Order: sequence, then structure tokens, then C-alpha cells
Amino acid sequence: MTALIYAGIGARRTPPKVLSDMRVMSKWLARQGWRLATGGADGADGAFIGGTPEDQRTLWLPWTGYNGHGGPNCRVLPVEAMAECMEVAARLHPSWARCSPGARKLHARNVAILLGEQLNRPVDACIAWTNVAVQGMLRRVVQWPA
Repeated sequence: MTALIYAGIGARRTPPKVLSDMRVMSKWLARQGWRLATGGADGADGAFIGGTPEDQRTLWLPWTGYNGHGGPNCRVLPVEAMAECMEVAARLHPSWARCSPGARKLHARNVAILLGEQLNRPVDACIAWTNVAVQGMLRRVVQWPA
């Protein structure tokens, strides 16, 4: 049986109590056999990483070495997959034209976290804490047709 995958995502400035809860949830989910998909940023991503064994997580990085991460559980999108994920992000982001190349890679990475590298394996669940400004983008990606 294929393991269930959840996205553990959220804001870099997630409140400390929420970060603690995220670590607890990620430990529990790991014991239940769930795999984590996350992005390796500080804040929420780091809390989920901290509660999940290395062999039960995939860190989708926008570029090699992002935020000091490396190892067998870290993935950088191949060129073609990055382009496809950017295409999805561009259709969903309200200010795509104003995003820097680095920001675009971060948004493409977010698409891969939620929909998979080939856009054909959406996560089974998503745990997130966000500020109001990014809730709309998250909702649009989660509702994306696979």
C-alpha cells in the first residue's frame, strides 16, 4: 500500500504555540505511517521537519542547498517539472508578473508540495497555518484539478 502523504506548510512567522502543535502533529502522523511533503523554509516547514523522521519526509526545494538543506530526502524540481509547476503557479498567483525569479521558484515548489512533481499526485491532507494574505493562493492550489 502506498503511504498517505500530507503537506505540512505555513508561514515563516507562525506563532510559537502553533509551531509546537505542528511538531506534535507531525510526530503523531509519522507514527501512523504518513509521509510529509514540505518546502524547507523556516517557521512552519521547520516545525514539521523537526517532528518527522528523515525517511518519512520529502523536502521540495526551490534550488539546491535552499536554507541549508541537503540529503536524500531533498528534491529540486527538474527543469521541465519546474516549468510545469511555474505554469500552474502563474495562473493562480495574482501578481505573478511582479515576482522575482527566486520567488517564482518558491511558488513552483509550493505547487509540487501540494500536487506532486508531475502534478498528478495531490497530497491526501494539508496542515497549514497562514496569514490572511496567502489563504486565497493556498485554496486555489488545493482545488486545482489533477
